[in-house]
Amino acid sequence: DMVAALRDVNGRYVGNRPVRLKKSSWKDKGVDSEKNANSGLRKLSYCIPQDSKKLQKFKKLKIKQDPNVQKERMKLAKQQEELANMARKKK
Repeated sequence: DMVAALRDVNGRYVGNRPVRLKKSSWKDKGVDSEKNANSGLRKLSYCIPQDSKKLQKFKKLKIKQDPNVQKERMKLAKQQEELANMARKKK
């Protein structure tokens, strides 16, 4: 079957590209084969999880924040700043 497929299909066009058939061995396809071990695909550094700045930022925000509580905190911070400014002006 393989020889017949190589003769019949090899070189024919599918769409605008030619079909190219090659004989392969199962040893080359295996994950543990020497070919795949030396290909460098196992040494991908971007697959290693790394802590980015955004990830670190969101790790700090562990709890879901309530907008009303945030508004109250902002009001308190503004009041404290105003009091500090008034104290500076009096001196």
